Amino acid sequence: MSARLLFQIVFFVVLVGAALAAGALLAYPVHLLLPMVEFSSVAERSSLLCGLVASLLYVRWTMPFSLAAIGYRRPATGLLPALAQSYGLGMLVMAVPVLLLSLLGLSHLDPDASFTPAFFLQALLIGLVAGFGASIIEETLFRGALYSGLERRTNLFWTILLSSLLYSAVHFLEYPSPDGDITWLTGLALFPEAVGQMFRPGILSHFLTLFLLGVLLCLLRWRDGHVWRAFGLHAGIVMVIKLHSEIADKTTGTDYDFLVNVYSSRLGWLTTVWLLVILAVYGWHCYRKPAN
Repeated sequence: MSARLLFQIVFFVVLVGAALAAGALLAYPVHLLLPMVEFSSVAERSSLLCGLVASLLYVRWTMPFSLAAIGYRRPATGLLPALAQSYGLGMLVMAVPVLLLSLLGLSHLDPDASFTPAFFLQALLIGLVAGFGASIIEETLFRGALYSGLERRTNLFWTILLSSLLYSAVHFLEYPSPDGDITWLTGLALFPEAVGQMFRPGILSHFLTLFLLGVLLCLLRWRDGHVWRAFGLHAGIVMVIKLHSEIADKTTGTDYDFLVNVYSSRLGWLTTVWLLVILAVYGWHCYRKPAN
């Protein structure tokens, strides 16, 4: 590893740490504006916001900033076809492990669900909003700005590795509820414990699932040269997760409990293995048919 590459990696890690710490500091004034929201939730959202701002500044440091620079280029096949195709693929990708959860007895229909037309419409709206909301933020941040900046400053391997590790890790950044009065320093005082949640026991399969999903989305960004297919795939996956969470509950006490994570009833070793299969197939496809 060259000294220049090592410097770029260290700089990126320091930048991420500084952005998360800035989010912890920003949590106090934001909480003053939104006192009805729990401080822990405010701190987590402000950290994500600071991360997004830092990633955009990182891109600006590496190249002239534009939407095209962070991957928002028009697909050669057209925007709507690319989104529709990838959205459908995303739903299919997640539908397979969700179906297996049911077949293995790891989930069952929610007895409290009404299953009326109004119920399904509400579930669909929740899935649409959650899917596209997550994609707008996370694809802009991880496969957009961070990917572009890292690709310019490092190489493809480190770009995919660092952005995917960070994408997975931030899902486990959880601030505890503060004791006593909330001040400017409350977020910073809780920051080490929030970061420590990324290393808690029992999250390994969940972490790996999100990491592999990040790798898959990065490969789409690399091969396409834009974020739109990654955007659609991500939104489709979240849609199925949200739909399943609305209509089904986790079943415990089965012989296959180890296939799902204790922190998630839909992400675990079952989904991890499934994503490994998808990555192997897609990697072979990329090898056999290189991008133009």
